[in-house]
Amino acid sequence: MSFSWANWGRNQTCYPKKIFRPENLEELQAVIKEAQAQKVNVHAFGAGHSWSNLVPTSGYLIKTDQLNRLLEVDLEKKQVRVEAGMPLHRLIQHLDAHGLAMTNLGRVTKQSIGGATSTGTHGTGHTPTLASFITEVELVLADGSLHKLSATENGQQFAAARLALGSLGILYSVKLQCESSFVLTDQCSIMNAAFVFEKYAELLQKNDYWMFEWNPYTEKALVYSWNRTRLPVKKSVFRAVKNALKEATFNALTALLRPFPQCTPKLVDLRFWFSTHALRADKSYKVLTRSYLGMRYVECEMSVKPHVLPDAVRELKVLFKAFAKEGKGIYVPRVTFRFVAEEKGSLLSPTYDGNRVFISLVMPAHSAFERVFSEYQKRMRAFEARPHWGKIHFMDQALAEQLYDNNLREFLAIRQTLDPDGLFLNAQLSCFLK
Repeated sequence: MSFSWANWGRNQTCYPKKIFRPENLEELQAVIKEAQAQKVNVHAFGAGHSWSNLVPTSGYLIKTDQLNRLLEVDLEKKQVRVEAGMPLHRLIQHLDAHGLAMTNLGRVTKQSIGGATSTGTHGTGHTPTLASFITEVELVLADGSLHKLSATENGQQFAAARLALGSLGILYSVKLQCESSFVLTDQCSIMNAAFVFEKYAELLQKNDYWMFEWNPYTEKALVYSWNRTRLPVKKSVFRAVKNALKEATFNALTALLRPFPQCTPKLVDLRFWFSTHALRADKSYKVLTRSYLGMRYVECEMSVKPHVLPDAVRELKVLFKAFAKEGKGIYVPRVTFRFVAEEKGSLLSPTYDGNRVFISLVMPAHSAFERVFSEYQKRMRAFEARPHWGKIHFMDQALAEQLYDNNLREFLAIRQTLDPDGLFLNAQLSCFLK
């Protein structure tokens, strides 16, 4: 019997010896013991919603979707412990049922909490990555033992384990610091991009959560502003219909206009127009996230220090202009700017030494994204841009050492201590050991 695996974006594939789907801790431990006995590599995967090379292996794969239980709820401390395979869309529902919420969230909720935190998934505003909300982790090591880590128990290992790229062991559970559920106002408007780039720091400071999308071909920006409020939540059937219509219209037009890429700039402006709305209020997790029913896409996201953002944007303009001039033109239909705070407690967090601006380029899976993403990352090297670990990037050992310095060396030393035989070693970390 042959096995195959592909991620959601279809840019990563592999042919493992076996794929397991454990339903509890004991079954998970048994799989890892078997992998150790057979001396084969073993990796875990959830929704496969990452585009980097952290999962592929010729050894064993563990699908974690059955490890999805809510294990503990501490209402006094506002903490929960969940199995790492729980998808984010279920986690936020569980939290809401107990009057709790995550302080911040990424836009997409398909990922498992284990995959999201292990790759540095983030929201936008004034908080670090989702990994920063972890107060305790439980890892299954190569001998099948359960290893508990926290800031007070094996603190340095904990700093590695919160954002570990799946390379220290198989993540069984995480304990998350939450807060009482809250409501956000939600406003979305179109602004002149030059104004947004000039005033972004001021606009960010004025809002609890803030981000924007940029159409570099028409110099328009779609600006999202979200703030905590005591306003009541009002359900709207019209809003749900409009959102569904927006997605359906944009997807249909994108498919129809695929032979005419030069129409992309106007199509992006149309999506911006569909997305605008006046001030409204809803539960935080509904405002911070969005459902996605669209076409398959791939993504590359680089982060820079705020003081170099103007220079980085100038380089992006040159890049977009050059590709748009080729033949019928190569266009990037979604360029997003999000803001992530310093995160000292995770060795491999891109923001371990200060706040950063994350600039995301999203392209259809069928497009010439490899060329665009490669050139994007080459241009961003001058600004010491750190890539999002879960998205497409081309970081080698020399660049990783430049960007993470002592943090990388400390992480690799901890990795060697916890997994001396390389049972959980993936292609990304192997590259850093050459």
